[in-house]
Amino acid sequence: MMQIARPRAGLLLSTTVLRLLAGATIAGVVIFQWALFATRMGDSMHDHCADCTSCVTVNLHDTHSMSPVMYGAFFEEINHAGEGGLHVEMLRDWSFEARAHLTQHPELARDSANKMEALPVDATVPLPYKRKTTLQSLSMDPETVASAKLRDMEAWRVVPDNIQATLEEVDAALAVTPGALGAGGPANDVGAAALAAAYAAAAGNTATPPRALHALCLHPRDGELAQVVNSGHTLEGFTLHPATDYTLRMRVKGGPDTLQAAITSPAGDKVYTRLSLERPVGGDAQAWHTLAGTISTKEGGAHLRLVIRAKGPEQLCLDWVSLTPAAAWGTDGRLDPFHPGLVAKLRELAPQHLRFPGGAYVEGTTLATAYRWKWGVGPRELRPGHPDANWGYWSSGGLGLHEWLDLAEALGSEPIWVLNVGISQSESVAPQDLAPWVQDGLDSLEYVLGPPDSKWGAVRAAAGRPEPWTLRWLTLGNEECMRPWYVAHYRVFAAAVRARYPAMKLIANCDLTGAPGSEGNNTAFSMWEFHSYRSPTDTWTLRDAVDAYQGPPVGVTEFAAMSGAEVALNA
Repeated sequence: MMQIARPRAGLLLSTTVLRLLAGATIAGVVIFQWALFATRMGDSMHDHCADCTSCVTVNLHDTHSMSPVMYGAFFEEINHAGEGGLHVEMLRDWSFEARAHLTQHPELARDSANKMEALPVDATVPLPYKRKTTLQSLSMDPETVASAKLRDMEAWRVVPDNIQATLEEVDAALAVTPGALGAGGPANDVGAAALAAAYAAAAGNTATPPRALHALCLHPRDGELAQVVNSGHTLEGFTLHPATDYTLRMRVKGGPDTLQAAITSPAGDKVYTRLSLERPVGGDAQAWHTLAGTISTKEGGAHLRLVIRAKGPEQLCLDWVSLTPAAAWGTDGRLDPFHPGLVAKLRELAPQHLRFPGGAYVEGTTLATAYRWKWGVGPRELRPGHPDANWGYWSSGGLGLHEWLDLAEALGSEPIWVLNVGISQSESVAPQDLAPWVQDGLDSLEYVLGPPDSKWGAVRAAAGRPEPWTLRWLTLGNEECMRPWYVAHYRVFAAAVRARYPAMKLIANCDLTGAPGSEGNNTAFSMWEFHSYRSPTDTWTLRDAVDAYQGPPVGVTEFAAMSGAEVALNA
């Protein structure tokens, strides 16, 4: 939950990180509900104190003004909050990009940013610095990028294991051709092609992923049965509900005219449902085709897996395979990417603002693994994804800037967009080399706020959103005050943002008042943020910590009561 209050001269804003997994407890709800209960009971609780072993007395008369955005939510791709949580896609590594890059390209996390990412940094290698804090236990150092910690390599299993399987590059330009993405592109296949073309025109050579998309190809021998198996995000199987329809879609080349798919028990001894997908009559077997069908269940089950079967000698290539609830697809052919059950819970929370997409997720352990917003817009099937190195799994990019703004609007929440300012948890771009990073940030604001005929506003319009969203708050960096050059980076970004969007409210990672090098308007901020991860006891001691606060507005934008860990970080 998030709180903003103005007790006397100060301002407090606090957020609980949402660990949004099915069946998970959303931290902060219990405290909030207790507070409501205590307020409603009021003096009646006091009247009955004589009958209680322990009593809480609530003073309803000594009150202070509160912000209209008192409570809110914060999303980060951590603990599968998105992948396997809010994201409606049921299959892990549904586009095979994690498998491809983690098996073929272990340099993903150790190449310098000018080699790996889409943003040129004037051939300047990011400068490493010594970490001042211990990284999270699941953080991924360069030496372990291809290790078993990233279990995404196991998302797809080829059975039997002696079947030859290869990962082959796919020409993303093919998707610009109408019909390439098939039903379920933005509005329709023509809309998908238009969106892909708009993205390519806007991105040019500065944002298009510098690595190809991939397909998994099976090469069974004559008469040999090849199977490819996916057990969902937990790798222990997904759940199907009884009497429910699911949509299975895949982009394929080669293989038999009729492709067999089934959902089975882990051992394969029980088949819950089957589906046959047929290539269009007269369709070229060596061309890419999008196949789609509906899987209907009679009974539900847990720990299930998807099995796709093909018999040799035909080679079968899979560009992507997607399994979602059928209800997620609208009549206009658009996919609602958010899990409806979890969105319903969010609606009940009624967050007054939504901070996204992180968190350490924005920083990355290196600049090569930092969040890149341009890799999370455009056609879903063309988003390359990237290693979520901080938390040890792959982020498909299925939930991006566009989706989060749509969600904030649907919830009636004020969006708070967090930008990377050229600093990761182990590397930093020198201030004189920031120009591409600043431009990338401005491009994101143009995507959100620009007219539909602007470069990035046109990409938004092609994605089905011609009108801009409302964005008033922008956070520059995440937990960067402990990193070198943050003040210098803040000044550069703040000047550029204010020149283009003078009304934008900026959130700094710490109180920059009086900081060395902070002279001048370019370090002015509307709020600074603080992150608190403490033991339950210490968290309770902070309940009145802001009562005497007299400084500039401050927001506790991440907090949690953690057993066995007592950590407090300036953001």
